[in-house]
Amino acid sequence: MPINKPIYCWDTSIFIAWLKNEQRPNGEMDGVFEAAEMIQSNKAILIASAILTTELVPCRLPPSSLEIIDRLFKRRNIQMKSIDIRVLKLSQNIRDWNPKITSEDAIHLSTAILYSAEQFHTFDDGKKGGISLLSLNGDVAGYPLVICKPPITQYRLPGI
Repeated sequence: MPINKPIYCWDTSIFIAWLKNEQRPNGEMDGVFEAAEMIQSNKAILIASAILTTELVPCRLPPSSLEIIDRLFKRRNIQMKSIDIRVLKLSQNIRDWNPKITSEDAIHLSTAILYSAEQFHTFDDGKKGGISLLSLNGDVAGYPLVICKPPITQYRLPGI
C-alpha cells in the first residue's frame, strides 16, 4: 500500500532563509527546519520552480550554499520543476487575475498548483512593495492553494 507523502513547494524566500539560517520572529525558522527534517527523512516531497536558480543569484549567497542547492536536487524526493508551456500559461492567467503578482511569483504559484503541492511555503508578506503571497491563501485565480509560512506541527521544547 503506497504511503502518501505531503508535497511542499518552497518559494525562494524559504530557501534563502534556510541557507542563511535567518533569525526570524515567532519561531518561524522552526517550521522551516521541521519541513526540512521531513524532507531529509523522506517523509515529504519538496518541489520548486526552476526560476529559483535565477532568483538566488542577486542574493549573493556563498558558493557553498549554491553547492548545497545542487546536491539537494539530486535527491529523488526533491524536484526542480521546469518552466514549460503549462506553467507559463497558468502564470499568465494568474497575472491576468491579479496584475500585482510578479511574473516570478506567478511562476512559483503555477508550479505549486500544477504539481499538486499540498502547501506553498513562503515568507513573502508584501513588505518589499509587492503583493503579499500569504494574503492569497486559499484562492489563487480560483485554485484552492494553501499558502503559508512553514507550519510547526510538532511541539518542541526550547533548545531541543
